[in-house]
Amino acid sequence: MLAFFVTVIVDRWKNIFANIGFIENTALAIATLVRGTEPEMVLTRRTIIRYLVLSQATTIPNFQVLVFRDISLKVRRRFPNIDSIIKSGFLQEHEAVILEEIDCPYNKYWVPINWASAVLQKVFVEGKITAAPLFNAAWQEVKTFRSNMAILCNFDWVPIPLAYPQVIFVAVRFYFFMCLFTRQHLDMTDTRTVCLAKFPNF
Repeated sequence: MLAFFVTVIVDRWKNIFANIGFIENTALAIATLVRGTEPEMVLTRRTIIRYLVLSQATTIPNFQVLVFRDISLKVRRRFPNIDSIIKSGFLQEHEAVILEEIDCPYNKYWVPINWASAVLQKVFVEGKITAAPLFNAAWQEVKTFRSNMAILCNFDWVPIPLAYPQVIFVAVRFYFFMCLFTRQHLDMTDTRTVCLAKFPNF
């Protein structure tokens, strides 16, 4: 039982770490595949990456929060409200208004991903991405990034049941105390006696 518990914890930690959603691979792919040195294209690349990072670590009103803010207390402290997101540069004021006006009963984690996809599609239609396979490669990076975030959400939504660590805690200590008493034994085959004749009598 203890081995199963340790396996679950270690596998869960490895999967979380593997899907943490590092932006570097996606940013490098976007920078490589979305070409152009003019200021508009530089801004477009920055906007795509900003939207992806926004889906990771930002907040929206009414306590509907995006991925990392739901999972990490440090991110929640860093971004306590919508104004802190705007001040940090991840979200612009007009985008915050658009995000507020979206009427959706579900979490709005993926709205910035949708925005990034729309910008990527616009760049492809305008011919800034020269071939469909390049667009597909850029889109696959965005999709992989989003899938990693979804896996993190799933891990956060389905925690290890509280009773299971408690059962393991009690079982390990019970086994230890049982072994402490049951593995102590006297060797009854030892029939040696102590000779008291050598000790002086007073």
